[in-house]
Amino acid sequence: MPHILFDYHAEVKSGSAKKLETLRHKVHNYVDKFGFFTRKGAAVSREQFGTVRTNCTDCLDRTNAVQTYLGQEVLGYQLLDLGLNDKPNVVSRFHEMFKQMWINNGNELSKMYAGTGALGGAGGSKVKKKQKKKMSKVTYRR
Repeated sequence: MPHILFDYHAEVKSGSAKKLETLRHKVHNYVDKFGFFTRKGAAVSREQFGTVRTNCTDCLDRTNAVQTYLGQEVLGYQLLDLGLNDKPNVVSRFHEMFKQMWINNGNELSKMYAGTGALGGAGGSKVKKKQKKKMSKVTYRR
């Protein structure tokens, strides 16, 4: 079970989630190896063989930001697999709904653990806020 350290604070300190590209390069082979589940009607066309676990030692918002990023990457592959990638409006709507789902998820988790919603505002993460330096871990399980 590989363990990949990613210093979220150092990589994203400029406030841009685009810096998560560094993480993408570190995890790409594992995401490819684990695959993802796709079903077309009753037929399963692709199976998933592993899971990705993320954990930030002190910040649910950062954990949620990484999960959202990785989920968006896989969503693109799923839409391709379903033959929907050639319809820009459909792709855009899926990504919008996915992002909103993760914002809602982050807010609900934050309420359960901290008693308040996520502090990152509309983006659902603290990407644009300065924070103490902590390590965010990404672990892949099979």
